[in-house]
Amino acid sequence: MSGTVQRLCSPAQLLPAEKFWRDLHHAQKRRKVPRVHANVPVHLSAVKGAVIEMRTNDLSYHGMQVWCDRGTAAILLPKASGDGAQPVYPIILQLDIDGISPPINAHVRIAHMTRVANAPAEKEVAIGLLFVCFEGGAQQALHRFIDQHLVPAGWT
Repeated sequence: MSGTVQRLCSPAQLLPAEKFWRDLHHAQKRRKVPRVHANVPVHLSAVKGAVIEMRTNDLSYHGMQVWCDRGTAAILLPKASGDGAQPVYPIILQLDIDGISPPINAHVRIAHMTRVANAPAEKEVAIGLLFVCFEGGAQQALHRFIDQHLVPAGWT
């Protein structure tokens, strides 16, 4: 099989303007769903009835990122069984929407866990949680909260 392989240059070899546009393109691809930075309390019901309290870093229509310590992450870390289904956890978010705070009841699945370098112990692990399902009108309330916070940030 003959053919030419086109190699991309490394970011160090790019001119500053080229690097800017390349980084912007990759950021836009990653962020098709906008996120809002929100410091919202999350109550997650883990296995054996333990309720874990965390705070969000950001929220989107499809999920959220929370920060926690290593001990909490160890409780939530799914067993490394390989093919087993990821556990689904019930959560409650307390959002301020138009001056009222309805509880947002949903179920989430862990998407990823990442250790945060140089972070304080209570924010040492970032956990990405994907929404699996919502109870009642919780999804509409979450969308309303996100939409309220996107408009001032310049998203349309």
